[in-house]
Amino acid sequence: MLNLLEMLAARSELRPSALSLLLDHADPVVAGRVAIYSRSDVNNWPQELKAKWERAIIRCPAGNDSTGYWLSVIFTGHPDLLAEWIGEWITRQGQNARDYEPIPRELEPLIVALPIEARRQLLDQTAAVNAFLVDSLVVDLTGDDEEMVAHVFSNPALADLQRDALTGKPNASWLQRAKIAARQGWSAEDIASAAVGSMWSGWGPESEHWSVWVADFEVVRTIDDSDARAIGEAGVRIYSDRRDRALQRERREAIFGER
Repeated sequence: MLNLLEMLAARSELRPSALSLLLDHADPVVAGRVAIYSRSDVNNWPQELKAKWERAIIRCPAGNDSTGYWLSVIFTGHPDLLAEWIGEWITRQGQNARDYEPIPRELEPLIVALPIEARRQLLDQTAAVNAFLVDSLVVDLTGDDEEMVAHVFSNPALADLQRDALTGKPNASWLQRAKIAARQGWSAEDIASAAVGSMWSGWGPESEHWSVWVADFEVVRTIDDSDARAIGEAGVRIYSDRRDRALQRERREAIFGER
C-alpha cells in the first residue's frame, strides 16, 4: 500500500484532500514517505498544505532504505527544516532507546554546515539522551569549530558527551578539539584514549588496527606544540600497548588455537 501511495505522490495524482490526510497520518513513516515523493509539487501548494508537508518531513524517520538520501536532497533546498528534523530525531532517541535510528551519512555534511546557534541548541538538547545514542551526532554538531568544542567542554550538562567530541582520527581538525580539551583540564592520556571512541570494529588482525593508530599518533608527537607532543606521546603509549597485547593473543591463537 505504501508503494502505491509513493507512486501516486510522485505522479502528482493525489488530490489535495487526500494529501492533507496522508501528511497528517498517525504513522510518521507513511506521512514522511508521501511527503518525500510529493516534494516536487510543494511550491505550488497553498500555505496550509505546505505547513503539513514540512511537519511530515520533520517527523519522518530515517529508516534503512533510500529515505536518508531523499532527506538530504530536501534539506539541501530547505536547510531550516534540517535543524527541526534533528531535534525531532533526538527526542525519538530519548523516548525509545531500544529502537535506535542512525542518522544517515548523507546528512553529515549538512549538519556540520548548520548555523552555529542552531548547532549549539541541538547540542544542549542531546544532554537529555544517553550519550551512546548521540555520539556521532555530537561530532557532527561540534565539527571543527573551536567555539562549539569549547561549549561542550565548558558546559557541565554536556559532561557525558565530552569524550564523543574527541572521537576521530588524530588529524589536524581532531587536534584542534584535543587542544581545547587540554585547556579545559583533560589529561593527555584521556584525550588520546578518547579518540578511538567507545567501540571499534574492523577487518583483519586487531594488531594491525592498533598499529595504524600508533602511526597516527607518531605524527602528532612530532608537531612543534607542547600539547600536541604530550597527546602524541600518550597516544603512542596507549595504542602501542593495545597493539602488543593483540599481537600476543594472535600468536597464542596461531600456535594453540586459543581465543
